[in-house]
Amino acid sequence: MARVRLENTHRGPGTSCFVCDPANEHGLAVPFYLDDEGHRVVAEFTPQPHHAGAPNFAHGGFATALLDEGMTWAVIALAHRWGVARRSQAVFHRPVRIGQPYTVACWVERSEGSDMTVAGEVTDARGRTCIAVRGEFYIMTEEEAARALGVRSGEALAPGG
Repeated sequence: MARVRLENTHRGPGTSCFVCDPANEHGLAVPFYLDDEGHRVVAEFTPQPHHAGAPNFAHGGFATALLDEGMTWAVIALAHRWGVARRSQAVFHRPVRIGQPYTVACWVERSEGSDMTVAGEVTDARGRTCIAVRGEFYIMTEEEAARALGVRSGEALAPGG
């Protein structure tokens, strides 16, 4: 599987993203990768004690933040568009445990005009789905994206890299 690291600096204006930006000293700094062959965005993570909700379990908000980030990167890196989540729904199948390795994978299921459906999952080291998510995204026009991202006229937005 060929993976390419996804970074905000290569896709228009930089951010201090809470989930993926390594420069955000208060963030999670989880790197996301484009898997061209699998047509997915992926990340690997191991929850630490400071990510806990209940003893020995990662907080659900921690895990769903990773899924939200993965879905957004799927819109950017796979569909080569800019979008924002309208709604998402997560189904928790099994707990995400502190100190155990997990993988996030997200992909585009459907794209039609300004509507896109993106799905994803968190899987454990045995490949079992712990959390499944499906999100509906509003896909912005290039003009809307430029305004939202604060890009000046004439500067390029590069969602596809």
